[in-house]
Amino acid sequence: MMTETTFKEELTDILLAHGNRWMTIRELAEAVNLRGRYWKKGPISSDSV
Repeated sequence: MMTETTFKEELTDILLAHGNRWMTIRELAEAVNLRGRYWKKGPISSDSV
């Protein structure tokens, strides 16, 4: 079961899952949307990161 999470928690989890390597804003936005755990009035765009 997927649970909702805060944006900060989601970004932290994504960065840790990727070995804490540098990621572009676009990569982060895509990862947030793929995981589907954070949702706020629609998909996240790179402008939101």
